[in-house]
Amino acid sequence: TNTSQNKETSNAIQNVDNNNHTSQNVDNNNHTSQNVDNNNHTSQNVDNNNHTSQNVDNNNHTSQNVDNNNHTSQNVDNNNHTSQNVDNNNHTSQNVDNNNHTSQNVDNNNHTSQNVDNNNHTSQNVDNNNHTSQNVDNNNHTSQNVDNNNHTSQNVDNNNHTSQNVDNNNHTSQNVDNNNHTSQNVDNNHTSQNVDNNNHTSQNVDNNNHTSQNVDNNNHTSQNVNNNYIIQNKDNTQTSECIRQVQVRM
Repeated sequence: TNTSQNKETSNAIQNVDNNNHTSQNVDNNNHTSQNVDNNNHTSQNVDNNNHTSQNVDNNNHTSQNVDNNNHTSQNVDNNNHTSQNVDNNNHTSQNVDNNNHTSQNVDNNNHTSQNVDNNNHTSQNVDNNNHTSQNVDNNNHTSQNVDNNNHTSQNVDNNNHTSQNVDNNNHTSQNVDNNNHTSQNVDNNHTSQNVDNNNHTSQNVDNNNHTSQNVDNNNHTSQNVNNNYIIQNKDNTQTSECIRQVQVRM
């Protein structure tokens, strides 16, 4: 058949579809909603005001998982084109995507949002007003991590083209990039650190903060810009520039 749909409002709802075009699972005010789809074009799972919503899709084009006001929302997609996970006002939202083109994880007003992407083109993690946002990307083209008004934002990128970490009004923002073309770290708060090895450009910008550090080894350009407290710049190779608009002694 071309379409399989399952809608229920009780304690457990399950929808299983194999070798079909569309499988949809809609569950409201229930304890568990699960959607499993193999070798299909589209699998969607929507869960509101529930405890757990899970969406598993293998060898498909699109897998989407949407969960609002729930405890856990998980989205797992292998060898597919797009996997998306959206979670609002929940405790944990996780998105795992392997050997795919795009994996996105969006989490607002939650405790933990994690995005893991291996051997893919783009991995993005966006977390606002949360405790921890982490983005890990290996052997990919672009990894981005954006965190506002949170405690910790971390971005780790190895053997990729671009890794960016943006953190505003937070305690710690860290950006680590090895064997890549560009690593950038922007932080307006207490501590901002940028570490770049064997890359072309590493930049660290810190405003109205206590400490900004930039370490660059065997690279073409390392720049450190700080307007306020303490500024340190370490460069072992070609060019090191220190720019400060207040008084600075170097």
